[in-house]
Amino acid sequence: MDVFYRGFDSGSPITTGAKHLSAAAARLMLSMINSIKYMDDAALAAFLKVVNVKNIWGLALILTGWLIVSLIGGPIGAAVNALLLYIGIKEIYSRLSDIYQPLKDWLIKSYEAKDDAALDDAGKSFATGFANGVVTILEFIVLHRIFRAAEAALSKRFPSPDWLQVTWDRVLGERTRAQATPRGTTPKPKTAAERAEEALPILAGPVQYQGAIRASEDLGFPVLPVAAAGVGLTALIGLAVVGLSKGGKK
Repeated sequence: MDVFYRGFDSGSPITTGAKHLSAAAARLMLSMINSIKYMDDAALAAFLKVVNVKNIWGLALILTGWLIVSLIGGPIGAAVNALLLYIGIKEIYSRLSDIYQPLKDWLIKSYEAKDDAALDDAGKSFATGFANGVVTILEFIVLHRIFRAAEAALSKRFPSPDWLQVTWDRVLGERTRAQATPRGTTPKPKTAAERAEEALPILAGPVQYQGAIRASEDLGFPVLPVAAAGVGLTALIGLAVVGLSKGGKK
């Protein structure tokens, strides 16, 4: 998916309209995920009670659809409206105007973002506007009976990006680690065994996979079984390295 796609062809309104909607929704979703880095603890807790990795894509699609239909308009607005009309989310749309003022900067910045830096800046705008009553509107949307039905219909027409889970885990993990380390303190140095355990999969992963590919090409074996064997070998090496590291301390 090209998240920065913003084209539209009136000669193919449904196909290009769907692509336009998906890309814009991905930008809104990424900026929401980026906002996690800029929220204080209370705001983050409130955010995570309402938004999670399972509903954020449906939420982004609905917010983006409303944005394009209500604020962008024109041919692309008409095309997106036709795409979403069958889902029956007009009742939710009637409440979305409530979020426009507190999240105006975020909506516009996310939709118009042309690179990762712009999406990060949009994330800051979301974090700033989130506490201004927006949490209650988002809660209304995700708990609404229509949202649940719409989310199921949307997921069939617009599958979530395959990178969503990885991105969510990475950003939330970084935020959690930062939260666990008090400001002004230095994280405890890792032991040799800990460093070995962390470094081994990073160094061995690409090597074993490339080796598996070469082996499969030379011997005619399928890549996946060979790679799996490499993973097992790496695990054994890892245990040996950790054991030696621990043994050296005695």
